[in-house]
Amino acid sequence: MAVVDTTRAIEEVSYEEFLRNFRYRQDQHVTICGPTGCGKSVLITDLIIPQQPYAVYFSSKPRDATMDGIFGSKDWGFTDDPRDIHPDVHKKWVVGLKRFGDPEDVRERHRILFGRTLRKLFSQSGWAADLDEGRYICDPKYLGLSDIVAQWYIQARSDHKSVVLATQRPRWVPLEAFDQVTHLFFFNDDDEQNVKRMAEAAGASRRQFEGVIPHLSISESEGGQFLYYNRATKQKLVSKVEM
Repeated sequence: MAVVDTTRAIEEVSYEEFLRNFRYRQDQHVTICGPTGCGKSVLITDLIIPQQPYAVYFSSKPRDATMDGIFGSKDWGFTDDPRDIHPDVHKKWVVGLKRFGDPEDVRERHRILFGRTLRKLFSQSGWAADLDEGRYICDPKYLGLSDIVAQWYIQARSDHKSVVLATQRPRWVPLEAFDQVTHLFFFNDDDEQNVKRMAEAAGASRRQFEGVIPHLSISESEGGQFLYYNRATKQKLVSKVEM
């Protein structure tokens, strides 16, 4: 592996061991950054959601067999109206569109649905908002909800709320996704500016990030290696998602 020479100060552990030892609380934020197919969604469903007592997963894609397999149990509710969300009905929800059509119409309905849902959850205690397509949600070319997402990162923790955001690149998501967060996951990225921005925003060693992140292995069929960084404890680990 290419990371052998660049991660001498960073312990590498198996995915099984990482899953077993990772600890998350509902008042801790999580940001996951990596390209399509690396395993961002797997981290959310394997690692984060099982430790969330009350969760809302924001689905930007048509409902399919994969979603039904992950979120299809009686423990989960599915809605396209945030007024339905109540912890006494379901402790965990998927919010998404029940029908898709014209792309501009889909974007506008997503913008309204996701915006209303984020604002409703923010007004209540104890919810986790799981945003699996951070760029789509934040980028002004798409939904343009960066301001409310940033507000979650800044103000939600004191009310035992958490935001979990996955994005392909650091661009277009708010800087708060890196500097107001406890748990950070970085998959392969060979763009020098991306790595610099992530390291500086996370308050980490730019040189160490530059020596690790571009060399992490990645495979769409098998998942990828990731660098885990805990901003609170300064712990760093390298592991690999098992798809």
